[in-house]
This record gives sequence, structure tokens and C-alpha cells, in this order.
Amino acid sequence: MKKYLYILSFCFLQYTLSGFAQNKQTSMSDTIKLPEATVLAERPFVQRKADRIIVSIEHSKLLKARSLSNILSLIPGVSYDGEGSVTIMGNGIRIYENGRMVKLSGTQLKRYLSSLRGNDIKSLEILPQATAEYDAEGGTGILVINRQKKHDYGLSGYGVANTNEKVKIHSQNLRD
Repeated sequence: MKKYLYILSFCFLQYTLSGFAQNKQTSMSDTIKLPEATVLAERPFVQRKADRIIVSIEHSKLLKARSLSNILSLIPGVSYDGEGSVTIMGNGIRIYENGRMVKLSGTQLKRYLSSLRGNDIKSLEILPQATAEYDAEGGTGILVINRQKKHDYGLSGYGVANTNEKVKIHSQNLRD
């Protein structure tokens, strides 16, 4: 004997009609004058322009607490492998910081990206294709790091503890 499971479902929708007067006169005599009005707005987290994507970090509490190497791994289209290799959509990149080219690679670049905190960065600009502004060379993208201008004088420091895990899975088809 086969057992069957039946599920019954009932829905009930209710609505009411409401009316309103269209020719009702309203009085505007009760006005309140404000002494001052302040409009507050924040820039959007990601701005898309014709040739670049701008990621604003200065207003993101989540990204301020991270290092730049961790931030890069969260940005779509940007790949950072933790070994100092950064690519934009699979292409190599050149990195600029406040208009100056950063000429580091490998371990030096890894240490540099790990040393920059999100607190110190205003925004990141990601250009998948280099423009004439950056002396375009074929097939390279540009990562522009715009740092905040701080006027803190004296000694400062911070502690960082990071972990990275890189997993590679290799498979082979074995046939007789």
C-alpha cells in the first residue's frame, strides 16, 4: 500500500474601498519657519564612470579597519593572490599612489599593500584599460590609490595580524 502526503494551502485576501473628497479646500495658514536647514549626504560606495570605477573607502566602516591587501580581495574585478600579484579582469596592472607610480613587485608589493590601512585611504580608482593620462601601454590596467591628507604630527603606529590561505585543487582524468 502506497502512502501519499497531501498538502493543502489556503489563502485569503481582503480589501476595502475607501473614498476621499477631491474638492476639499486646505488652508496654508499654519506655516512653520525653520531657522536653518542642513542637508547631509554621503558619496555612494561605488561610482561608475565611463573609464573607471571609483570605490570610496573613507565612509565605509567595514573597510577602514582592513589593510589594502584585504580590501583588494573584496573588490569585484580585482584579483589579489596574497603573494604580491594583483590583476584587474585578468590583466596586469600598474599602481599609482597620489599621482606617483609605485614601482614594486612580488614580496615588496605584498608588504606595501599589507602596510596601508583603510583609514589612510580616501578612495581607489580601478581603470581596466590604461588611459592617455597614465601613458597607456597595451593590456594593462591601472589601480589609483588616493590617500587622505592627514596632519597628525608625532609618532604613531598600529599592530596588524593577518592570515591568508591559498588552496589549489588539481584533478586528473585517468582512463584505462
